Amino acid sequence: MKSNGQPCPRPDIKRLLAKDVPLKKPQGIWNNRFVIGRVNFIIGPGGEGKTTLACRLIADATNGEMSDKPLMAAFLSQEEPNPETLRFKLTAADADMDRVLLQAEDENDLDFPRDIDKLTAYITNNGIQLLFMDSFETFISKFTNGETCVEVLKALGRVSSNTKCVITFIHHYKTKGNLRTFWEAISGSDTINRRAGVIWMFSKIEVHLFAPRTISETGEVDELDEEVEEDNRDLLESNRVLCCTKNNPGNGLFESLLYDREVIDIEIDGEFVPVDRAIPMGTIEAGYEAVFEARKHRAEVDVAVSTRGRAEQLILNFLASGPRLSTDVAQNAQLANVKPRTFDRARQELMARGAIERYQEGRRWWMRLNNTSPDTVPVEWLPKTE
Repeated sequence: MKSNGQPCPRPDIKRLLAKDVPLKKPQGIWNNRFVIGRVNFIIGPGGEGKTTLACRLIADATNGEMSDKPLMAAFLSQEEPNPETLRFKLTAADADMDRVLLQAEDENDLDFPRDIDKLTAYITNNGIQLLFMDSFETFISKFTNGETCVEVLKALGRVSSNTKCVITFIHHYKTKGNLRTFWEAISGSDTINRRAGVIWMFSKIEVHLFAPRTISETGEVDELDEEVEEDNRDLLESNRVLCCTKNNPGNGLFESLLYDREVIDIEIDGEFVPVDRAIPMGTIEAGYEAVFEARKHRAEVDVAVSTRGRAEQLILNFLASGPRLSTDVAQNAQLANVKPRTFDRARQELMARGAIERYQEGRRWWMRLNNTSPDTVPVEWLPKTE
């Protein structure tokens, strides 16, 4: 209120009729799986091959498989500042090296929003049509500031619109803690979800839990042969999946894409260097929520199995010198910070496998290795040596 009691004038809300909003066809590459005008994201746990996937996508783009002609691409990495590493991965993916720019090792200090103009000039001067940056947080020194991230994503969206360049960040999600959903696992998820174009999740997948499919040359989708899947179950354990978690407004989520991880040897000066590459295998009926939940469950199982395995090995080590009182074995496990419940499960598992036995002498219970003969102890029961 003004001092004279009159209400303060309020600024008018801009009047915009729906008919005055232009309808624009989405622009992008790879059937708009990556769009122009907003920043795209590939998000996944560390160490699962996001960089390898990006190199594969760059290879596809530079070879003309994402649009009607080969594209000029760039990979700016402040997560992996050694361009030689990226060169190996791009070579393994069969990228057109004449169409890929990398970040020099002594220039890995780009910081947004400070260097937005510098990036714009870089894109324009080199005719870059596809740009990957790894990782989101390494390009924004004030990454934890939500307003700064919004400013950066809006500015990069304008850069993308003005230069017609597809801009995609690689980003990490957390795998530890009480993370109920994919979005809870992402640092800065609110900002990213509001401002990003297409968001992809990239993760390991236990492919037998889902329904893999292949795409025929005619574009028709066929179910993967069950016998082939069963015969190659071990191979498919190395699979990764690219799941769409957000698309442009008005569009549904894209189908998830299945990739296999393959290691090939690249010859350098008469020596062979093993390098990972991603191999596309078609589509798979696996939504990102289900994949995240399965991945989270697997991580929990891995931790439990690892903890129990340590307890099993401790019991075997303790019994290697001969029978011991059960109470002594349990006390030794407790001193090694093994929880009683974990110890009981480890003991039961070893007994179920026949590795140890528990017996009573008088009123006391003992434990010992279940020797097949007085002089022979199976190798797998003996203490492991480094």
